[in-house]
Amino acid sequence: MKKIMVAMACLLLGGCAAAGTAAGTAAASAPASSSANCVVDPENNGYIRKTDTVTSATEEGKGLTYGYFDMSDSLKQETVLEYLKGNEGNYREMYQIATAINNVPTVSSVEFVMDPDNFNLYALSEMGTEKTLEMQDNPNVSMYWTRQLRAEDEAKGMTYFASYGVQITGTAYIYTADDLASKKDELLHLFEVYYPTLPTTAKVWSGLADDAAKIDYITKIMSREVVYKIVPSRIVVTQPYLLPLGGQYASCAAYTTKSDSGYAYPFVSEQFLDDLLAAKKDNADYQAIIDKMFPDTPLKDGATDDEKKTWESNQASRTILMGDNACGYKTQFILENFSR
Repeated sequence: MKKIMVAMACLLLGGCAAAGTAAGTAAASAPASSSANCVVDPENNGYIRKTDTVTSATEEGKGLTYGYFDMSDSLKQETVLEYLKGNEGNYREMYQIATAINNVPTVSSVEFVMDPDNFNLYALSEMGTEKTLEMQDNPNVSMYWTRQLRAEDEAKGMTYFASYGVQITGTAYIYTADDLASKKDELLHLFEVYYPTLPTTAKVWSGLADDAAKIDYITKIMSREVVYKIVPSRIVVTQPYLLPLGGQYASCAAYTTKSDSGYAYPFVSEQFLDDLLAAKKDNADYQAIIDKMFPDTPLKDGATDDEKKTWESNQASRTILMGDNACGYKTQFILENFSR
């Protein structure tokens, strides 16, 4: 595990002792392990996770137990962009971001815009906030976005289990007015991505004649605000249409099999699901996994009742998992390749 997994990750995910407690104080001065899951790393703001104790599906990148088809990097990238495309398709979403200093985590809500070319996230904030100061002292951050159930989803029979989330671990870069001279091109690109995503700022931005005018405008903005850039090192996605929303395979097939009226699944675009299903349909590795788990063998003469049930179950599973639907994908994946 990279040293990017810092105090907040341990406190939130690994169960390390928190600063300010007797156990936390003792651990801070200990030369070795501070708990079963973490080790002391004073140079990286406290604790980091021990790689040999990580067992969760998320950390190991194995996906949840339900699901067999592992996506390519390109399909993972398209999935992240589909999930984080925002209501207007401009990649603007509200995230929760966890920062930490002196082993004390803080969680804030910040509206970020994702750059679809490199998966970086950009935001503006007033100067001197707690999260700004913490990121300047410790740039390691963790972010989370979740899509909650909506009224129109409930009308289609969805339950809260169908909500889905995206977890981002990365490094924060804070830009102030002092960085304008040396980071001009980088900040110009950042504003080119960020400012057109809101109607009011888009109108102002489009009215600026050239790069010189835009830099003058950025200079005015940064006289009172700072700019955040989060560079992700890993993105973890949970895909709800693969989760058991009722009967596992049957439920998945019901929502992600296309009919004359489209897909029953309401959260993602039809084009995205079309591409997702096409990627699975002719994949030889996936076919081999299903053949191994649910053998397509003839029912032998004189089979017992239990053998008949097993055969029928295998046939039913094969029909659904080999079908033109999203059943069989891993419910969780990790993206670490951000080159497009």
